[in-house]
Amino acid sequence: MNSSFYLYGAIVLAFFCLSVSLFYIFKLIANVKLSKFRPNMDPLPPLLKRVWNGVMFFDFYFGPLLSENRLEKRQKMLNTAGLEFFMTPNETFALQFFSLSVALFSSLLCGLSAFGIDYRTLILVFFLA
Repeated sequence: MNSSFYLYGAIVLAFFCLSVSLFYIFKLIANVKLSKFRPNMDPLPPLLKRVWNGVMFFDFYFGPLLSENRLEKRQKMLNTAGLEFFMTPNETFALQFFSLSVALFSSLLCGLSAFGIDYRTLILVFFLA
């Protein structure tokens, strides 16, 4: 067997282990905040419920970094769309951060498996993203 096959296999296995561990970290950290933030809100769709702990993780760590101006603009957008009882502005930004991280992780895995990208390119793509 080729040594690069083992290298790519190890990288894919490492990404898989990282994703599983991040999932459980999201679940542990954000599980407490789930009931705190949504007492008077509309219920979430089933698919969004499955990833909500990860979204709450990003809300917990990146929510305080958002400016009041951005949050007010997002609240106006939610009010205009009639979604003020579906999500808060912080939750929408957290969902965007979560979606970005999932897309980045998926693209890295696809790049590894389909095109045989080396580790230097992966590091460059990670920092550019």
